[in-house]
Formats: sequence, C-alpha cells, structure tokens
Amino acid sequence: MAVLSDVHDKMPPEAREAIVTAMEASLEGHAAAIEALERMGVDISQLPGLPGEVRQRLEDILGETTLPARGPAGRPLTRR
Repeated sequence: MAVLSDVHDKMPPEAREAIVTAMEASLEGHAAAIEALERMGVDISQLPGLPGEVRQRLEDILGETTLPARGPAGRPLTRR
C-alpha cells in the first residue's frame, strides 16, 4: 500500500485511476486473507494492523474508505 501511494503521486493524472484500482484490489485481498486465516483457526491477534500513516494516505487518495478502525490484533489504526 505504501508503494502504491508513492507511485500514485508520481503518475500523471490520467494514469492515477489505475493506481486507485490497484489500491482497492489490494485492500480487498488483504481483507480476504485475514478472513481466510481466521476461518483456518489461525490466531491473527499478533498480526500487525495497517500502519496509521498508510491508512491516512489511503484515505487521502481514495476518499472515505471502509477501512476498519482497528487492526487484526484489535490495536487501533491511528492517524499521525
């Protein structure tokens, strides 16, 4: 996600839509992976959440998002 947000800023405006699509797909894939791990009985409580600065950057680029307020470990996904 951090790489995609950096690339987004360097792309010409007409190419940014593709980066946004990739970000959305990455978020969906992350959520699906967490759900699959939970279904398999894996203890995800120690997995790190999405870093606050990355979350903030995603919200800046994507607008209002449906990112959870807390990470897999129940830790807040705080903003800087």
